[in-house]
Amino acid sequence: MLYTVWVGGTEVNHNYFDNIHEARLLARKYTSTGYTDVHVEAFKEEEIERYERSHMPMPRDYTIIMRDLVENEVLDPKEVLFDLLNWLPEDDVYEFSQDEYDVAANAEYKRKYDALDASNEEIEEHD
Repeated sequence: MLYTVWVGGTEVNHNYFDNIHEARLLARKYTSTGYTDVHVEAFKEEEIERYERSHMPMPRDYTIIMRDLVENEVLDPKEVLFDLLNWLPEDDVYEFSQDEYDVAANAEYKRKYDALDASNEEIEEHD
């Protein structure tokens, strides 16, 4: 069996889980943050493969297509990046920022949160 997690009508995992425990852990992550419309769906592997072969192109195909559309200026790269950052799970954005842009991302994080005092109120910076 393979498993997927749905939150508010959106499938939140990028890949199917091959065991129920991992799927339940992800589902609990969403319920513990206040989501109520969370459920785990189970599929027989053959059903998914048959459906995907008949209805869906491979995800890698879409990666290539999106890159081509940006490169050929059909899509605005800033808009695509903004949309992806808003669409991707926060854990994926964090991992990506640490893998590819750790120095800049960590410096900005430090700059932003060093400007907050213990009450989370911004401190006025005086020149």
